[in-house]
Amino acid sequence: MSNYHGNQMAAAQFTREMEYLAEHFAPISLIDLLSGATNDEKPVVAVTFDDGYENNYTLAYPILQRYRIPATIFLTAGYIGTDRILWTNVVERAFDATNVKRFDYAGGIEMQRYNTWFMRQKRAACRAIKHELKQLGPKQSDAKVDELLDVLKVKRNELDLAQYRIMTWEQARSMDPELIQFGSHTVNHCILTVVPERMARFEIEESKRIIETELGRPVQHFCYPNGNFNDSIVFLVRKVAYQTACTTVQGKNVGEFDPYRLQRMWGLDGTADSAFQTMLSEAR
Repeated sequence: MSNYHGNQMAAAQFTREMEYLAEHFAPISLIDLLSGATNDEKPVVAVTFDDGYENNYTLAYPILQRYRIPATIFLTAGYIGTDRILWTNVVERAFDATNVKRFDYAGGIEMQRYNTWFMRQKRAACRAIKHELKQLGPKQSDAKVDELLDVLKVKRNELDLAQYRIMTWEQARSMDPELIQFGSHTVNHCILTVVPERMARFEIEESKRIIETELGRPVQHFCYPNGNFNDSIVFLVRKVAYQTACTTVQGKNVGEFDPYRLQRMWGLDGTADSAFQTMLSEAR
């Protein structure tokens, strides 16, 4: 489940982390968090997943069931039940597969030279290029990804993208509604701060409509793609009647927190159990 980008997690590690949460914390849903739910004996915690990967269903869901841990999965509505893969994942796999050791590429305005002889150089180049492409609109970034694949001399249909598959609507419907809530992560995973306001509004509104229609459940939660938001985006999310919105800002939500700027803590592949436990203990 993992690669050198660190954005996947081994099932065994996830199991240990959920076991620790179940023993030392009181896992609750986002709605319960919003209502101010507390526990007299343990601190409360809410678990979330972004994007709607199939492994949320095949690997994470059975573990959540085992420990009865509620979670919210933010679905990228236009990808569910399709063979579409998020372009960031395509870029990551392209760097995994390439044998090119040096190349020139313009992700933004200026041409840059990248060296990829060593793993750390690959990692740095991948991170830098993804950052540049995230400043572009969807059509521009898609075109730039195609250019990058040519430069790296890899073919999209030859990349191993299995771990990045998105779940189906049937899989989502089969998940226990008492345990799993679904939120919106837009239709196309657009970074809302770089697209026109009308497109941002469409992504926020239409994703909610699609998920509610497909699952027959109310969608009360939103997650900003890439964590990018501003006051205008927050206003649109509130206007569409979401109850909460998650950011990628690291931190905890205590006291009179803003439900449309929820902070989170990230679990990453390779994180030592002691580091995970220390991170949570500091959040108490």
